[in-house]
Amino acid sequence: ALKSDFEEVVLLLEENIKSDIKGDLETTLLALCKATRSEDRNIDDGMAKSDAKALFEAGENRIGTVCSVLIDILTNRSEAQLCKILQYYGQFSKDGLAKDLEGELSGNFEDCLMTLVKGAWNKHAYFAERLQLAMKGVGTDTDTLTRIIVSRSEIDLLKIMQEYKRMYGKTLQEDLLKETKGDYEKIVLALCGTP
Repeated sequence: ALKSDFEEVVLLLEENIKSDIKGDLETTLLALCKATRSEDRNIDDGMAKSDAKALFEAGENRIGTVCSVLIDILTNRSEAQLCKILQYYGQFSKDGLAKDLEGELSGNFEDCLMTLVKGAWNKHAYFAERLQLAMKGVGTDTDTLTRIIVSRSEIDLLKIMQEYKRMYGKTLQEDLLKETKGDYEKIVLALCGTP
C-alpha cells in the first residue's frame, strides 16, 4: 500500500509539473521525478571524462546550448559520478560548469541545473549558501531556514555548519541569533547545538 501511495504522489506531482511548467525545466523536473538517478558510489572514470566533454560541447563550446545533454547527464548520474564529471570538466573550461551555466542559461531552468551542479560538487556548501541567502537582506526566509535545518539535522547539519563558518567567517548560530527571535530562535538554535 505504501508503494502505491508513493506512486500516486509521484503521478500527481508529474501532472502538476506538466500543467504548470513548460520547456527544458519541465523536462528536467519530470526526469528527476522518474528517480532514475543512480545511487552507486562507484565511479566510472572513462564515462566521467566523456560526460565532461559532452557537457562542454553541449554548452560552452558552441553557439546555443544543447539542453537535452545537460538534462540527461545531470539528472541520471550519481552524485559521486557527477562530482568526478565536474572535476574533468575543469580540463575543458577554466571557469567550471557552474560559471559556464550562468553564462548560457537563465531563469528557473538555470536555477534548477545550478542546484544539481552545486549539490553534487559540495552539498554542504550548497546548503550553507542557501542558509546564508535566507538570512541576507531585509527579512528572513524562515521557510527555507526551517526546511534545511530540520531536514538536515539528523543527516549532515554539523558539516553544513562547518562549511558555513568556512565560507562566511562566522557561525550559523551567530547569524541565527541576529535574524531570528522568540521560540523559533530557541528551536533552530537547539537543532544546531552549541557553537
